[in-house]
Amino acid sequence: MFNIGCYICGCEDHSSWLYTQLAFPSLYPLLLKRPWAIITYSFIHKGLLDLFWDMFILYLFGQRIRAITRSKHILRLYFLGQIVGALVFCILYQFSPPFRGIAADLTGLQRLFML
Repeated sequence: MFNIGCYICGCEDHSSWLYTQLAFPSLYPLLLKRPWAIITYSFIHKGLLDLFWDMFILYLFGQRIRAITRSKHILRLYFLGQIVGALVFCILYQFSPPFRGIAADLTGLQRLFML
């Protein structure tokens, strides 16, 4: 939606800048410049299909987790999973030989399939 708004207004440069600011970087020097990315990366999606699958999977797992735990723990569990997923992504790209030194961004649905 943001990309469409930027396209209509003629400022497409802003959408790519915002994407790079909110996505989680694989290189830790970039992460030190953008510490908010550990939270914001999961709210960035490249398309409506990514957003749909993210919400669908969140709904399915949310129903199962709510059946096991109390409802007030779901939000904490979501954010904890988000932070742990970002840290695993960062560690993987820092220490795994095939990925070492590669600049990549983590966004939305990718965090579910990165392992």
